[in-house]
Amino acid sequence: MKKLLEIFSFFIIAILLVSCTSFTRNEQTARTEFIRIENSQQVGQTFLSRFDGLQGISVFLKPIQADSGEITLNLFSEQISSEPIHKSSLLLTDISTPGFYTFTFPPLRQSTNQDYFFNLSINEPGVIETGSAPGNSYLSGAQYIDGLAQNSQSAFRLDYAPGLALWGLIQSGFNWFGFLIVGLLLLSIPGTAALMWLYPLWSSMDWISKLGLTLGIGLAFYPVLFLWTDAVGIQLGRLNALLLPLLGTILIVIKKVLDAKESNSKGFSFFGKRDDQTDNNQSSQFNWANLIPDLVFLVIIAFIVFTRFWPVRNLDAPMWGDSYQHTMITQLLVDNGGLFTNWEPYAQLGSFTYHFGFHSIAASMHWLTNLDIIQTNLWTGQLLNIFAIIALYPLAVAIGKNRWAGVIAVLIAGLISPMPMLYANWGRYTQLAGQIILPAIIVVLWSNLNSKQVNLRWQSLVWFGLAGLALTHYRVTIFMPLFYVSYFLFQFRKSGAFQLIKRIVIHLVGVVILLIPWIMRIFEGSLPDIFGAQISTAASQVSQASQQLNSIGNITSYLPFYVWVLLLFSIIWGVWKRNRESNIFIVWWLFILLAANPQWLRLPGTGILTNFAVFIAAYIPTSVMIGSGLAGVLNELKLFLPEMEADKSEFGSDVRSRNKVYWTIFFSIIMILISIWFVRPRTRDIRPMEHALLTRPDVNAGMWINQNLSQNAKFLVNSFFAYGGTLVVGSDGGWWLPLITTRQSSQPPLTYGSETGLDPGYVEFTNSLVALIEEKGIDHPDVLAELEKRGFTHIYLGQQQGQVNANSPPLLDLNKLMESPNFELIYNQDRVRIFNIVRGEG
Repeated sequence: MKKLLEIFSFFIIAILLVSCTSFTRNEQTARTEFIRIENSQQVGQTFLSRFDGLQGISVFLKPIQADSGEITLNLFSEQISSEPIHKSSLLLTDISTPGFYTFTFPPLRQSTNQDYFFNLSINEPGVIETGSAPGNSYLSGAQYIDGLAQNSQSAFRLDYAPGLALWGLIQSGFNWFGFLIVGLLLLSIPGTAALMWLYPLWSSMDWISKLGLTLGIGLAFYPVLFLWTDAVGIQLGRLNALLLPLLGTILIVIKKVLDAKESNSKGFSFFGKRDDQTDNNQSSQFNWANLIPDLVFLVIIAFIVFTRFWPVRNLDAPMWGDSYQHTMITQLLVDNGGLFTNWEPYAQLGSFTYHFGFHSIAASMHWLTNLDIIQTNLWTGQLLNIFAIIALYPLAVAIGKNRWAGVIAVLIAGLISPMPMLYANWGRYTQLAGQIILPAIIVVLWSNLNSKQVNLRWQSLVWFGLAGLALTHYRVTIFMPLFYVSYFLFQFRKSGAFQLIKRIVIHLVGVVILLIPWIMRIFEGSLPDIFGAQISTAASQVSQASQQLNSIGNITSYLPFYVWVLLLFSIIWGVWKRNRESNIFIVWWLFILLAANPQWLRLPGTGILTNFAVFIAAYIPTSVMIGSGLAGVLNELKLFLPEMEADKSEFGSDVRSRNKVYWTIFFSIIMILISIWFVRPRTRDIRPMEHALLTRPDVNAGMWINQNLSQNAKFLVNSFFAYGGTLVVGSDGGWWLPLITTRQSSQPPLTYGSETGLDPGYVEFTNSLVALIEEKGIDHPDVLAELEKRGFTHIYLGQQQGQVNANSPPLLDLNKLMESPNFELIYNQDRVRIFNIVRGEG
């Protein structure tokens, strides 16, 4: 199969090479000023190549004095290289008007994600200018003048050989597919085993619903495994990733064998119907009503996979502050082979009470793929973004009672809605992991509450699912009690209040038993104190800062206006049709909204569940309700083939059935066209310029630190006060230094606010330094004395120079550092600056 793909790719490349000689990607085209090139002066630029086949660089040039000389571009593999790998020249007389002029050279076969440097020089008398823009207009390099890095960027574009670029993308596609398959197996094997043995309704579900459930249930088992192996004093290491899939495979095989033996008398074998058996209803093997929505689902999922992987292919790290702590936790899980309490050498923290479901999956993916920890976190986050969409399918089908409800829900959440795609900008991967488990456990729990039988296996599945959710995300876990309330209000008369309460208590007791080790651990940190303060603060006493943090804002920033309108229509439809499941579901989410706004009812608890957490999760009720609502309307119009009725024998048997087939195909085409339309907007949701902290220049600076500075080096980095002035967060790549260099820095991960520091008063100790610098300035004697007292040896300014999510000037002012005799510049590459703190005599 792989060989066939290679042959097919070869022909595609050949066609492109014949039809197109190059394609151009704009890297930085802004021009706010011009830099003059004359005599021996050189102007250069470091940059990152995003594809294979780099074969040209287009630079904006403006002629001033065109003599008989040439302008030469030298291309280097890195800025410090002594010999260029390629040279290209243009006659000055050919540069007649301002514009982009291309310097070409033989294509570089493996240039994807490689660093390069070019410089421009004139070898004869003549004068020319090149475009330049501010330093924050490009992330992956900087402009250089005579070898000295500037806080500016050249105006340039990159040209690629399309054939080599395509071949490189095909190779990347294989890597994406491999990572996807590993993730699917990691979650679906234990999930399938658990559901086959423990869920009585498993055999009645369609294959996509089964897939959605296996992903959520499978994910829930990993944090439970990490918790209990730690509780009994076992650190499994790589076996954490292998144990559940291996055990799941064994259980699946055993279950298949037992089912085959049980069905043997009916003419079934392990793999299905025996060859000598016949079925009178042969046509049921080919069911148009089921096949068409399944095919549309697969097409939509293919587009979703592309939109999740394509925009992050050139990122060096997951983005924003949350990603830093998530990556550190994953690194510590790998370092310790399981759970831990001490965060050294990366942070001075001595407890671990943070939810860790996402991190257990990221660590497992690292153990299985050997991918770098930072990259593993990035790609695992995007992988879970795909799984979170698939997980909605079984819930939508359960409420809408139609496969199309699931397909529509997947389309809305995966492509039409910017959520959860935007989670990648914030590194909001832990909540995303919880929202993979949430739909699955709702389906399992809901059916369990509806059932009159008391099945211990079924109950245990609920226990593990809820326990896994609790260990994966605390706030998403809060959603669950509210579901019980909504269900009870609708069902207590029909099912009996006592029986429902009894069933709910059974669920609660089982979950608490599974969580006992974690409940004991929670009290090692500050979470109980934080929760206690929030729950005891009256609505009238909530600070203005807390109210602003919990404000809803513009709801169209979460979902488009027309999606909210469709949600309203779907709610009305569900009420009108008296769809009990739909009504239970929407009342549940209304309770969630109230829980995020207890002040509306004059109740305490503001901040326990935030509006931001609720509204970025609004894609769940929106997609599920719209999916079930639209599918219900189309069913009422009788435009679709009814499921489990329309098959090969009926196809074309009468005009009515043919019309239904045509309408179904027409609707499928519309769905696919809508999917294609929204692919481009989703790929543009990722915004590294605004949210990336760790960039390629920071990675390069980290390598330089590892090679040139002592292990005892300690860095002061850019940071600012956030969360109403209670905590300090980093604002450029300096925040990541402990992870990429194992050197200490001034900024711990955000979890320092909820964990216990190794030293008493660690929160106040951390915050006080930033407050002192903000008050007196970096060059004040009191600040210098405090830096020396705390053992800081260096100052680090990252590529983003303290401006990520900061609404004020950076803490560390580059100009003041350059002017002060107390700081010595020892690293000046791209926009990264490293200063040595000069100690005064005596």
